[in-house]
This record gives sequence, structure tokens and C-alpha cells, in this order.
Amino acid sequence: MNPNALQPLLDALQQQAGAQTVLLLERSGQRLGASGDVLRMDLTTVGAAATGIRAGAAALARCFGQQGTQELSGQCGDQSFFLMEVDANALLLVVFDHRSNLGLVGHKARRIAPDLAQYLSPSAGGAAALSPDDYENLWG
Repeated sequence: MNPNALQPLLDALQQQAGAQTVLLLERSGQRLGASGDVLRMDLTTVGAAATGIRAGAAALARCFGQQGTQELSGQCGDQSFFLMEVDANALLLVVFDHRSNLGLVGHKARRIAPDLAQYLSPSAGGAAALSPDDYENLWG
């Protein structure tokens, strides 16, 4: 997989949804891609928290007899977030504020998720096929 192939998709989502930050995360919380204002964030902590929130919500859903959750949203002060599964191994986190809204963010994220999943699929040389050097190149 060419790590830069995802960037245009993430940039388009960030701009079209009016989001501050878009992160594509591997299930462990490692960043696969990002767009927007990422310099203000500790991306390791954000990635770990996002995957933890996702795991907790899935466990709670199972308590209610559900298969799990594919989407979550929340608000933290002035910031809101939308978190969704892209595929079995990746999560998409979109951070936004009052200049956007959950409906728009969710709609745009759902529309781009299949394209992201296609790039991440092993048959396309996706995240499952990344070498250690590829992971290093993701962060420049």
C-alpha cells in the first residue's frame, strides 16, 4: 500500500465535513493517516483512547444482546467526535466543533469509509500488508 494514497481521501473528508481533525487508526491505536489540526494533540493518547472507547462500547452492546457498535459520537466541552469502524482493523475518528454538526460529519464519513476500506484491504496491499518501514513512512 502506498501510505500517501489515503491522504486525498482524508483531506477531502476533513474539508467537506468542516472537521478540525480526521484520524485513520489501526485497531491498536496506531495512526494510519491524518488530516487537519493534529499538532495540538497527543496522537498516541488520542489513538489509545479512541480504540478503548470503541472496545468499551462494543462490550456494552454485547451486554444488551447486540453484535457491537459500528459508530459512536460524543462531546467533550467545545469539541465533538464521531468514531466509526472502517473495516475489521481500522477506525475513523473525526473531531469537529460548533462550525459543523454530527449529521454532516456522519454522512461524509459513511460515504468515504468504503473507499478507505478498499485501500486498507489486504488484496489492495492495505494495512495488513504494511511492512515496518511502511509504518515508519506514515509519520514522515
